[in-house]
Amino acid sequence: MNTDRIDRIDRMVAVCFVTMLVAVAGMFFDVWRLVYYAIPVLTGLFMLMGALDKRDEWRTSVVAPVAAFGGALLVLFAIADACCTRMRCSVACPRRPARSST
Repeated sequence: MNTDRIDRIDRMVAVCFVTMLVAVAGMFFDVWRLVYYAIPVLTGLFMLMGALDKRDEWRTSVVAPVAAFGGALLVLFAIADACCTRMRCSVACPRRPARSST
């Protein structure tokens, strides 16, 4: 087994790591969208990881539905974000209370 090469799963783990770093930065700096959009990205990545076979390859018959689901999930998250921002819904998207000047 050649351990010098970086295979597909190694790259996907690296992308998961970067996605989690972005989400942690969003938590630290209180930017909720960075945390919010990490959810569909990680869901798609984990599903793609699960679709890999023993030879570190994907079959088109498996990847197409997984990619479609991941894309649809990301679009639904974007629509929910747009609706929440437009409606200023306080239950689904809590906002910080305005600071009083006193």
